[in-house]
Amino acid sequence: MRPTTTLLAMGLGLSLSAPAFAADATVTVTGRVLGPDGKPAANVFVQQQGTFASATTDARGSYTLRLDPTGRQILVFSGAGYLTQEVPATSAQSVVLKPVPTYQPTFTPVPQQATIGVYRLFDTEVGLSYRMRDQLVTYAGRNVSGWANNEIAGSARYRVNNWAIGLNGFRVKAPVSIGALSTQPSPAPSVETAQWNLTGGYVFDLGNVEVLPQLVLSNYYLTPSGSTPWTGTPMDYAQTRQGLGLSVDAGTRMGSFELIAHGMLAPWGSVTASTAPYSLDGLQWGELGAVVGYNVFPGLRADLSYTRQFGSGSNNYGEGANVYGIGFSYHPERVTP
Repeated sequence: MRPTTTLLAMGLGLSLSAPAFAADATVTVTGRVLGPDGKPAANVFVQQQGTFASATTDARGSYTLRLDPTGRQILVFSGAGYLTQEVPATSAQSVVLKPVPTYQPTFTPVPQQATIGVYRLFDTEVGLSYRMRDQLVTYAGRNVSGWANNEIAGSARYRVNNWAIGLNGFRVKAPVSIGALSTQPSPAPSVETAQWNLTGGYVFDLGNVEVLPQLVLSNYYLTPSGSTPWTGTPMDYAQTRQGLGLSVDAGTRMGSFELIAHGMLAPWGSVTASTAPYSLDGLQWGELGAVVGYNVFPGLRADLSYTRQFGSGSNNYGEGANVYGIGFSYHPERVTP
């Protein structure tokens, strides 16, 4: 204190106390900085708040900082990946830093939804249907008829560009009645029939209509219920038919509905009838039909179908059936994720 100031204070009867830090007083703070995992935090910047006094931690997390007596007694710790922390100088001997919180997005994933896009009518498909059959066979004045309600039919088609190959068929075991006989065996005998067709063709896109002509290899098998002839018709004998023919499918779309017309004829064929006393040379068979399909949801179509099957051969042999079906078909190319 200056002499004049001292004398003035003495003259007024006042006493002055010295400040906490003298103008030239210095304090050194030594401490250690740790990360949230308890390991030393290197390269952490330590600064006295409001001054230029600063230091950086070494590889062991240690630092030494000479405080500026004119500044606040607060130390600020900052480093990459850590939250900035303010610590009183008197408590800065051991500091544990907190990490910068990472962003954790919270969201609800949107479920994948399938939609019907632009698709081809005669595309890749797999179908299965249940059918009922009303059949009539005539031969030399004998009539064999009956309803079958246990027919299962299946189909598959694979399309590459405009080329399509397919396989379809059915199996049915039908009880029959004999219209020309005065007595009817009891229980009524049944006949098991199976047929499968291998197809291949080319799709023509005519705008709103697609047409698919195909070459057909048809195979037909018939197994009678017993070994003793009882109808007087070819239904009494096991048969194998093989034929080559042509088919044409044509269809169009109307919103979710699809309309498909079908026709097939196998004029070039041969028949082998085991133990039959007559020949079935010249037998031809075919069918005409229609399908109404409705796209229930992408990739799945519900189908209603009607088919008229027919055949004719030598010795006034004729056969025909009305077939009614309901089923579903799966079209994987119509499902767009």
